[in-house]
Amino acid sequence: MSNNTTGALVPDGIVDSSGTYFINLSSLLSSRDNLRQSVSDLFTLAKTIPTMSVDGDATPDFDGSRVFFVGQSLGSIVGLNFVTLEPTVSTSVLSVPGGGIAQLLNGSPTFGPRIRAGLAAQGVNAGTAAFDQFMGAAQQAVDSGDPINFAFAAAGERILLHEVVGGGAVGRIR
Repeated sequence: MSNNTTGALVPDGIVDSSGTYFINLSSLLSSRDNLRQSVSDLFTLAKTIPTMSVDGDATPDFDGSRVFFVGQSLGSIVGLNFVTLEPTVSTSVLSVPGGGIAQLLNGSPTFGPRIRAGLAAQGVNAGTAAFDQFMGAAQQAVDSGDPINFAFAAAGERILLHEVVGGGAVGRIR
């Protein structure tokens, strides 16, 4: 928990929005690890599906050979990595995913202004070589969890992908 106004590590009584701590602008390595951990959690779920008994009779209730995935926004960002690497997923729907995380966040109406203000406070202004160097370093920090690096593997997958033009927390990245 942290105070939204001061940044102090004390509660402020304000409910934070979904994903507030998943994308951690003060620790890009934490953001990278959150992306990778989410994919790992999905692998565990996929392996567990054929053993699940939801009715309490200790007999598996699901067919582990018929696994499908649906993800929206952040769920589709981590979902692309998962569906390209998990062989039990036969079909997936990825609604409004993204990749190139550093520029995706910089172009976001939610995160972009915070990124640019934080860097400007350190004397690193948008449109300068130092800003571009920071964005490159930021991308390198999150690269191993970034779905843009898994997109090549999606070529043979059965994926329905939705794209929305305009709006949203992130916006469209070209």
